[in-house]
Amino acid sequence: MEKNLKNRIFKYLITSVILLALSAYLIYHMLFSSSDQIVTEIAYPVTEEISLSCDAYIMKNEYVINAGSAGVSAAYYFDDGTKIPKNALIASLYADESETRGSTLIDIDKKIDFLEKSNIDKTYLTSDTSTVDSRLTDIYYTIRQGLEGTNITGAISSSDDLLTLLNRRMVITGEINNFDTQIELLENERRKYANSLGNATSNIYSDRSGYFYSECDGYENIFTADKALQMSYDDFIGYTKKSPEITSEHTIGKIAYDYRWYLACDVSKSDLKNYSAGTNYDIIFESNSNKQLTLKLVKTIADTNSDGALLIFESFDSPRDFSFSRVQTVRIIKSSVSGIKVPVAALRVIDGQTGVYILYGSKVYFCTLDILAQNENYYIAAVPDLTKTPYGVLYIYDNIIVSGKDLYEGKVIN
Repeated sequence: MEKNLKNRIFKYLITSVILLALSAYLIYHMLFSSSDQIVTEIAYPVTEEISLSCDAYIMKNEYVINAGSAGVSAAYYFDDGTKIPKNALIASLYADESETRGSTLIDIDKKIDFLEKSNIDKTYLTSDTSTVDSRLTDIYYTIRQGLEGTNITGAISSSDDLLTLLNRRMVITGEINNFDTQIELLENERRKYANSLGNATSNIYSDRSGYFYSECDGYENIFTADKALQMSYDDFIGYTKKSPEITSEHTIGKIAYDYRWYLACDVSKSDLKNYSAGTNYDIIFESNSNKQLTLKLVKTIADTNSDGALLIFESFDSPRDFSFSRVQTVRIIKSSVSGIKVPVAALRVIDGQTGVYILYGSKVYFCTLDILAQNENYYIAAVPDLTKTPYGVLYIYDNIIVSGKDLYEGKVIN
């Protein structure tokens, strides 16, 4: 009896001790665990562009094409931006006002050209598809990149190349012999349509080679390439204030006959120190599907009476999928900075050293860093050379502590 009582008392004491220990543990965490609550963020690599946004004016040497008489409609044979040779048939003029004839002829010609490119030469190694497959892969990723970068026009242009190669692959693998039958049907369709138009009152031929455009904006004789390197800042402002020259009802288009063109960027004098003449710069045309071109800075112009200035860029490149609208918003990339992304809230100064706390395992460490650049949301820190400074500096993929209480070197986070 007495032995059973002692056993019960012993069990009671053991149970009480365990309950007290558990209660103390729970009370401790209820009271103090909040101080260990932290927020972390991975130190990812980042690249930040240093750029300048401004309005830019395209200056080209352009020849305006006149129809010679009013009240006619034009059947065009070339798309805008097409490179044409001298003496090329640009358009046929008709007395009536048909708006669809031009686009229909161009559409049929496009289809014929597409199928002709899809055919392969008889000497082509039909047993080898590796070259076509490799090119298909390249174009696929080009289209993806264009869509991700909002360059829709570029992606559409590349999609035509993709379809052409897919057709060629069908010929190589024997799924189809060629596209001669389809081409012949389209040529018959074109002849029938051309005959239905009746007799043209006249034909318009190019008297020089260049890039053809069916629209004129009235500034062809104002913003010319010849003026770009000769004008003063006051001249430029005067050009921008001019009203467009009245586009004659006889006008049916223009030819950019000089492959050279200029981009005049309206900036401030303080911006000039960041750019050097003779240097190539990447320029993003934001209103042009974010198309990026590389242009050479050939001249800087500063106004003597104001803060106004110009950056004059030169180019000989005329991409097919690029819109040469006269005025565009551009972003001139001066340089780029690559490093480690550090949230603004994480930065601390401890004993005169700039750095951040990181969490490694369950322990807190302080790591110094070298700030290269910053914006509203984060700093960019230099990536250190671990062979020279292996410890105590922030490195890529460290776990940065963005917020937390009572942090110090060596603290253990439960």
